[in-house]
Amino acid sequence: MLDPATDHVIATLPDMGAEDATLAIAAAEKAFSDPDSPWKNLLAKERSSILRDVFLLHKDHENE
Repeated sequence: MLDPATDHVIATLPDMGAEDATLAIAAAEKAFSDPDSPWKNLLAKERSSILRDVFLLHKDHENE
């Protein structure tokens, strides 16, 4: 993924096929359709914080 202002690489994305994308979408839909889902019941700000923490963990360990 490139920053359009600078053309610098800002992220890399996995090489996913249609099956992988379908599974990811299904998992996301399940997380929001289940009324007892802890993810669904979090505020957007809380979900954002968790996703950022996961991103930072991946970034810290990307060369392992």
